[in-house]
Amino acid sequence: MTKLSALSFQLSALLLAALFPCTAAAQALPTATNVAALVEFPAFFQGKAVIVRGAVASSGDRFALSADGTERSIRLASTGVSLADGHQQVRGTFWDIGRLTTDDPRASGALRGVLGDFGDQWPKPGEVLAIEVDTLTAAATFPAPSIRAIALEPQRYLDQRVTIRGQFRGRNLYGDLPASPAVSRWDFVLRSGDAAIWVTQVRPRGKSFDLDINARVDTSRWLEVSGVVKRKGGLVWIDGSMVELTEAVVEAAPAPASAAPTQGPPAKVVFSLPTQDETDVDHSVLVKLQLSRDLNPDTIGDRIKVSYVGDPPGRSQTSPPPAFQASYNRGNRVLEIRFKAPLERFRTVVIEVLEGMKTPDGAPLEAYTLRFTVGD
Repeated sequence: MTKLSALSFQLSALLLAALFPCTAAAQALPTATNVAALVEFPAFFQGKAVIVRGAVASSGDRFALSADGTERSIRLASTGVSLADGHQQVRGTFWDIGRLTTDDPRASGALRGVLGDFGDQWPKPGEVLAIEVDTLTAAATFPAPSIRAIALEPQRYLDQRVTIRGQFRGRNLYGDLPASPAVSRWDFVLRSGDAAIWVTQVRPRGKSFDLDINARVDTSRWLEVSGVVKRKGGLVWIDGSMVELTEAVVEAAPAPASAAPTQGPPAKVVFSLPTQDETDVDHSVLVKLQLSRDLNPDTIGDRIKVSYVGDPPGRSQTSPPPAFQASYNRGNRVLEIRFKAPLERFRTVVIEVLEGMKTPDGAPLEAYTLRFTVGD
């Protein structure tokens, strides 16, 4: 590559990065989605600004949003925004209220008002889903299929053949969507504006291009895809039959949503298996730490320490600490510690959760120590 062509390539990359940023700031903008996705993946959307469409219906002084093909509805909390029945487009912040704690400042005001039928009992995760409404407008009909149109109202396009254009995002390399349909080997995501969709059954390559679904370097490219819209639960995708390169579509960036309180209270371990100071624990135990709030798994790092206490029975040489792998179960708010080999019998094990782990909104996870003894 000549110096001139290299410079041209760098300038093009900078221009594309400016037009289509993949930064955390860009991710903070509202996400176009649908009721089924919010119901199935509440942990993914927790605290995020969303745009969603459906039927708004009132019952007394309460309003809820529902959609065709979805049994559950989303409660609407509003302060200063007039709510009305009908086919509406709602914009606001999504909350799975059971994932907040009673002392969380975000679980107050209008949001707490949707809990009228729960009395003094705080809901469990997944029981009460709500949107703090910023705006509510009549949902106008889309003139043609697009990624945004399909994301907002997938039921209108189900099993129809469509052609869409979007920016290549690889195998969900930027976390645009909560899960994969896992339909084919080459599943990838396309994004346009505030919406994203999976494409399956077709590889992202053609006569003059061959994109790598695992490489961010290819995510500056735009593709045109034709195929049939499919849906299962909260996941929507296109079974593709044709893919080709296309020109980038420059769209106006969505305006940021009203800022919610940025940080809730610290998280803490509220329960453990094994329990504190338990004896006769199985040597192949899977340790589970139940948390009071969601955890950002990217902050786990090396902030868990496991060790044996005291010398092994009948030996004077101290054993090396047990090797383990830590993971986070988002759906159950459980930090799991899986040992790579059975624990030594009759040993006391100490697990230390060190400072530095954080919730998705940046609140700290309090340090914690669990001690138990392995049995025969």
